[in-house]
Amino acid sequence: DPSLQLALDKLRATPGSAEVLEELGSELLAACFLSRYDLDAEVALEALEKTVSWRQENGAVAARQRVLAEPDIPISAFPHAETILQFTPACEGGPAIDRQGLPYSIRCPGLSDPIGMFAALTMDQLFEFQIFLMEWRLHQLERHASATGHLGSVLLVQDFTCPQGLLNLARKANASSIIKKLTAMFEDHYPGVLGQILVVHAPYAVHVLLKGLTPILPERITKRIRVVASAGTPQLMQELVDPACLPRFLGGDVEDKLFISRPISTGGDNELSVPAGSNLERGVKLNKGDMAAFGCNVAEGFDISFSCRFEPDANEADAASVMEVCAPNRLKGSEGGSFTAPCLGRLVLLFDNSYSWLNPKTITYELQSETPEPSS
Repeated sequence: DPSLQLALDKLRATPGSAEVLEELGSELLAACFLSRYDLDAEVALEALEKTVSWRQENGAVAARQRVLAEPDIPISAFPHAETILQFTPACEGGPAIDRQGLPYSIRCPGLSDPIGMFAALTMDQLFEFQIFLMEWRLHQLERHASATGHLGSVLLVQDFTCPQGLLNLARKANASSIIKKLTAMFEDHYPGVLGQILVVHAPYAVHVLLKGLTPILPERITKRIRVVASAGTPQLMQELVDPACLPRFLGGDVEDKLFISRPISTGGDNELSVPAGSNLERGVKLNKGDMAAFGCNVAEGFDISFSCRFEPDANEADAASVMEVCAPNRLKGSEGGSFTAPCLGRLVLLFDNSYSWLNPKTITYELQSETPEPSS
């Protein structure tokens, strides 16, 4: 990139830059800062000065030295990795290589146990692991840039093949405050290292989780998040990663155990059989301000009339006003959404098969609620 090369030359010629760049020790990271700040050398240098100080104070320099000495070190050998991987299934590099030739990252939040992890791990230990991981990722990008001449970024795959209770687990583990601190570190000190963030095999409940986290995430990160339902996961992943470097649960040809040690299960949805000529309802009680996510899928190519409504509690002032959340429609395939309760009440899903005289319909559905964390 000629314009980036010119900006690097200008940065090197800027008074005070020599010492900063020497202490930084990474031309690629300097280039990432220039890209972040529209190739403005003076603005990038000011940010780099802060990062150099942060790196010295938080162990990033020591982590880089070890990574340079052991560039192919596996994730299992990272500080505190044994504890973290016990509670959060993950893969970083190794067999996970994308079509650019870069290591990509797999995390399985739906199978994680954050409560157990933080009972065995301190916040400082988690951040030590994350800093080591970011230094490792940075060096992989440096190797790629040295071989190709191009800046790259690390693809993050967050697999939400998950059991019930994901949202409550995240909330109880104070996930939002942790994510806020981590994303601030990524954006302030490792700009451009992380690329697209794919939330795959995403149940509708994930939309509620993201809705609660969006206000605390940097805008640059939220713009890179792409939510993909289970039906679209294999095709998208195969576009980005050769099936020979992709586990089967993501649409590839390789045994899952080579990537994730824990078995991947697709449990979590409820199954419902709606007899011909009848209808069934399922609901969840919500307090004012609670968020709910709902979704359903009709099996075997059939259709069903689906609708969703909110019924205020009898003691509420507007109890007589039932709110239509989703108008009745003949559903063939999948549908879903999210809803925030205006008052105490009940969210109700209606599966109406009364128009069918012969065929029962099999439905898989999800209906989860989440109480938002208080604003800090």
